[in-house]
Amino acid sequence: MLNMETDKIIEDSNTNSQYPMTILYDPARKKEPSPQYVTERETCLKYFEKWSEQDQVEFVEHLLSRMCHYQHGHINSYLKPMLQRDFISLLPKKGLDHVAESILSYLDADSLCAAELVCKEWYRVISEGMLWKKLIERKSIENNWRMGRHVLQRINCRSENSKGVYCLQYDDQKIVSGLRDNTIKIWDRNTLQCTKVLTGHTGSVLCLQYDDKVIISGSSDSTVRVWDVVSGEMVNTLIHHCEAVLHLRFNNGMMVTCSKDRSIAVWDMTSQTEITLRRVLVGHRAAVNVVDFDEKYIVSASGDRTIKVWNTSTCEFVRTLNGHKRGIACLQYRDRLVVSGSSDNTIRLWDIECGACLRVLEGHEELVRCIRFDSKRIVSGAYDGKIKVWDLLAALDPRAPASTLCLRTLVEHTGRVFRLQFDEFQIVSSSHDDTILIWDFLNCNPPEGTPPQQQAMTALSNRSPTRTYTYISNCYIALHIDLNSKEVRQLELLCKQLYESSDSAQRAEAEKALVSFQNSPDTLSKCQLLLDRGDSCYAQLLAATTLTKLVSRSAQGLSLQQRVDIRNYVLNYLATRPKLPNFVIQALVALFARISKLGWFDNDKDEFVFRNVVTDITKFLQGSVEHCMIGVQLLSQLTCEMNQISEADANRSLTKHRKIASSFRDTQLFEIFRLSCTLLGTARENCKSLNFNDEGQHGLMTQLLRLAHNCLTFDFIGTSTDESSDDLCTVQIPTSWRPAFLDFTTLKLFFDLYHSLPNTLSPLALSCLVQIASVRRSLFSNTERAKFLTHLVNGVKHILQNPQGLSDPSNYHEFCRLLARLKSNYQLGELVMVENYPEAIQLIAKFTVQSLQMWQFAPNSVHYLLSLWQRMVASVPYVKATEPHLLETYTPEVSNAYITSRLESVAVVVREGLEDPLDDLGMVQQQLEQLSVIGRCEYQKTCTLLVQLFDQAARAYQELMASPNAQQIDVTIQEGRLTWLVYIIGSAIGGRVSFNSNDEHDAMDGELVCRYVHSYLILTEFHL
Repeated sequence: MLNMETDKIIEDSNTNSQYPMTILYDPARKKEPSPQYVTERETCLKYFEKWSEQDQVEFVEHLLSRMCHYQHGHINSYLKPMLQRDFISLLPKKGLDHVAESILSYLDADSLCAAELVCKEWYRVISEGMLWKKLIERKSIENNWRMGRHVLQRINCRSENSKGVYCLQYDDQKIVSGLRDNTIKIWDRNTLQCTKVLTGHTGSVLCLQYDDKVIISGSSDSTVRVWDVVSGEMVNTLIHHCEAVLHLRFNNGMMVTCSKDRSIAVWDMTSQTEITLRRVLVGHRAAVNVVDFDEKYIVSASGDRTIKVWNTSTCEFVRTLNGHKRGIACLQYRDRLVVSGSSDNTIRLWDIECGACLRVLEGHEELVRCIRFDSKRIVSGAYDGKIKVWDLLAALDPRAPASTLCLRTLVEHTGRVFRLQFDEFQIVSSSHDDTILIWDFLNCNPPEGTPPQQQAMTALSNRSPTRTYTYISNCYIALHIDLNSKEVRQLELLCKQLYESSDSAQRAEAEKALVSFQNSPDTLSKCQLLLDRGDSCYAQLLAATTLTKLVSRSAQGLSLQQRVDIRNYVLNYLATRPKLPNFVIQALVALFARISKLGWFDNDKDEFVFRNVVTDITKFLQGSVEHCMIGVQLLSQLTCEMNQISEADANRSLTKHRKIASSFRDTQLFEIFRLSCTLLGTARENCKSLNFNDEGQHGLMTQLLRLAHNCLTFDFIGTSTDESSDDLCTVQIPTSWRPAFLDFTTLKLFFDLYHSLPNTLSPLALSCLVQIASVRRSLFSNTERAKFLTHLVNGVKHILQNPQGLSDPSNYHEFCRLLARLKSNYQLGELVMVENYPEAIQLIAKFTVQSLQMWQFAPNSVHYLLSLWQRMVASVPYVKATEPHLLETYTPEVSNAYITSRLESVAVVVREGLEDPLDDLGMVQQQLEQLSVIGRCEYQKTCTLLVQLFDQAARAYQELMASPNAQQIDVTIQEGRLTWLVYIIGSAIGGRVSFNSNDEHDAMDGELVCRYVHSYLILTEFHL
């Protein structure tokens, strides 16, 4: 730290001795001045003092210019302390204590500790500003975020007609929400009561924003309306867009709106009533779902899967960000960072300046509808009803493992999450379930059932290694922990307070006190003592996690014998205590896996001491159910540890990680997989006698299936493929695994397990089958591949003949993935050669038709079915086999089912107020791209159906519009049907680029184009 001088020294006289000198300027080393210098110096100083300040400065500058560099160094060292200012000590004297406190509040625990020692004035600022207390509170809030501790408040919106809260914004006094029932409701933050209802929109309120003067809202009625924020009076209506206004933003006299009509409008805002259109931006090929902007860029995202960047001042196009596989539903833009969410279930982080995708976040199971971020975290909400909190800083670090990015998943909404906002203390979210939830992370206690290990891993990190502080009656005292015979119990008490106490101050005290234990020089012996003598499960957890951190950060600091001893001690500890709580077992299992991986190449007397994994763990598998479950967990965690790049690996060589993973693959993985199959086979034989309601037996079966799945999903060749392209993955099984797949017992095992196990377990068996169906083609000869495919198709056929299990959503989804693999991994010419192909393709077609008719159910799963049919139709020109593929029989049924089910859905959506599938244009566009290929098989049937349905719909619509007694609901239904038909016809015509055209197809395309033009004339006629 710099040698800071107080205000007193700065304001004293010019006596040289009051300024401390550095080593460069040491008066003691100066030679005695000559008598001539002493005499002439006094004369010069008298002249100097007579001059004005400006003259003095000019003279010194002239003098300095005549000196050499060495002399300049001496003068610089003399001036440096004179120019220093202790601003922290000076600010309170100017009445600016709060500024000094604010500056020091940014320090972490170590720096704050050092700052206390600078001088008495700094100590006073820290003490009176209660900065230690504020630091603990900040850490406590951060821990609450990471652990998911919150108090939940719920607002039931009680919509009368159609339920759903599409948008919201909040401050300390109110929450303003836009609802599907066409209203804007304002809620009091204290009472959670509705204080005002704004009416005027004739469609759902899809977006809004407010400031201290106005609320501006956009609606499915195509208008933008301006409301006085105080009175609630509507003061302006903007009519520009011709379809629903999906999003808007305004700031500093400018507003940007976007619409389902694919356009973006830029507005100048002079006042509430003077809002004029500046520019319309056109470039997206589908609905523009969201916009954001600052003084540099306007950023827009669309159902066409792209993000476009525009210059704010000129409104000129800058660049396109490509990467999402499906339509983009949400984004936020700030500085250089854009974060977007999509119906491909992923979140992407982008650098707006270069257009690069920095990271892909995966975890949501359905469309990501809303996203917000600040300097620390990203919060996302999705159609799966979940809100996820992500670590932004880790996401921007390319070394951070994907498994560490999601901090917490919050599940309280019972419907799709439509919108959320958050700040440092809370999240406010809204949903299709007609509620607004307030997640308060400031004032909360640990919820019942929170796994203690999740609290511990966060609470025991980022603390000072030398001192901890406990706040007692506004005083902070240093607490030093020395482990003696009595303090084992004291540590157990601190752990209990950390994990169970409802007093946040007590938890913070315990957390700080335990840090010294984790960072003491003799941590290793202390952990063993705590495990040996401690009775508390929380103390056992503390010892296990501390040892894992010690091993991870200092594997080379521990001797080989120490690491071997730790490994053997863990195995013995688990063997003698099989009924430990699950979170303690998991922590010890993670320690075993980590130390085994980091020591994989360590040898003693030509023996690799950490590689006798299966031999040691087999002893667990021969014991009780509890022992067997621990053994399987050890193998499963080790497989995961070897397969993923942990934080410890990221800090070391990635090449070494790959060498370890490859060695494990070649020497251990196949044996572990065969062992898992053997145990699963035993379970299959005894399935009728097993009680899956028993937690132990159910848990063991779960662990066995996960072990097999972890083996099959191992990164065999180090490619780390992007999981967003799931339907294209090939499992690069090593050649040494051939025996497991050539006798087909492995394939049969997992089909049998699917049929035998309850719905809580059977999806895991199907997930394993998806991986087995994806093994690389070159693993087999042509004859072997044909036999394997025959058994695979027969297994699929048997599931379709006994479809009871497919009523479970997880089974249904995994089975759809399995069907898609039939064509992504095998050729159509190979499929048609399968003995039971005609029966199988008939059953698959029937299943597909039934799935399409249930248009509300699992749209993400339907994607895999359409992908199967799309690929089969696209392969028809290349089939050389003589056996019939039968696609001309079944693809018209698939096309018919999709088209008619979508038309039939319109009436249900309108009459029952359900979510309109057309609102997700990204998903619709992807499905229609697949349908455009499917429909080209027996294209005449597809065209005939479309022409017939369009003519009927157009005639019915014209009759309704001509009738004076027509009901609006009937008109809306007919318009929806026409909309679907226009989209489908457009995609059918677009499908011609994928196929060689002929005269007959050209004539049919012409018929469809006529209907397309006819639809435009109808809309023009009725001024729509």
